[in-house]
Amino acid sequence: MSTHGIIQRFSEWRESGEPMVLATVYDTLGSTYTKAGHRILVAANGDYQGLVSGGCLEGDLAERARKVLETGNAATVTYDMRDDGEDLWGLGVGCNGLIRVFLQQLSAETGYEPFASIADGLLGVATAGMAVVVEGGESDLASGATLIWDGDARSVWQLEPTRVAQFTPGCKAAQVQKKTTLEAGSDGVQVLYSPLIPIPRLLVLGAGLDAVPLVRFAAGLGWLVTVADHRPAYLEQGDFSAAERAELIRP
Repeated sequence: MSTHGIIQRFSEWRESGEPMVLATVYDTLGSTYTKAGHRILVAANGDYQGLVSGGCLEGDLAERARKVLETGNAATVTYDMRDDGEDLWGLGVGCNGLIRVFLQQLSAETGYEPFASIADGLLGVATAGMAVVVEGGESDLASGATLIWDGDARSVWQLEPTRVAQFTPGCKAAQVQKKTTLEAGSDGVQVLYSPLIPIPRLLVLGAGLDAVPLVRFAAGLGWLVTVADHRPAYLEQGDFSAAERAELIRP
């Protein structure tokens, strides 16, 4: 399940006006199916797009997401799969580690932020750095407060303007180093810094029959594919439905 697939499902659910939950992996130990910074979406009816495990944890996550939607409060959950004797977590997970997930509500009333801005970044062309407050601790920071930085504070969600400078260095580091880190302060504040790396794009020049499998393969990887050709017949005869765009371009 690709990042592009998650964004497509997000667009569909947003059109319906229904609330949903953004689940973000913010910490792991040992062997895990996904790593910190990975995201999935959970709908109000329990449907989900994306995986944090091999399919074993998603049902429980959907139930916890329902509670987040009921209360409107963000939550964290820890799954410890390091005990081989625990059948519930020991089968079908594809890992034997510990994974922590942060759950936050997305709703029409708030413009489905912060994921709306995250999706825009993933569909962009330049890597940005992002900070998400997982735990506010003893501070006045709200859980889920988010800063997206791409040389400027491109998106600020539930974060006071006076706080932006506090998180900017971590965002810059994530942007440049393309590394995800969890920082914990003495006041109980936990902040996840991660790079926001755009989905890969592929431009295929020429719509011959040999381009069809290439487009399908790249689209299957979740890439955004554009096919361009100056011959209308070639664009019409090939099945380029998997491409984001098929363009008739004159040389």
